[in-house]
Amino acid sequence: MPDTPRYRQTFARLLGFLRPYKLSLIVSIVLAAGSQGAQIALIWITERVIDRALIPHDRQKLWVFVGASRADGR
Repeated sequence: MPDTPRYRQTFARLLGFLRPYKLSLIVSIVLAAGSQGAQIALIWITERVIDRALIPHDRQKLWVFVGASRADGR
């Protein structure tokens, strides 16, 4: 049976092909992490609105949350 290359060595060799695209790869990783962080933040904010305004039926707090979401001009 011939010698098979080790997986880590093969992986490291294949990563060498990404060297010309290093900046694009870094930007893609940062954007992907930022996108995931935004998704987590959206879920966290939604949970807070539900727990603090909708469940206790506090209309005043609900309007504060709605106003805060409109503060960015959308």
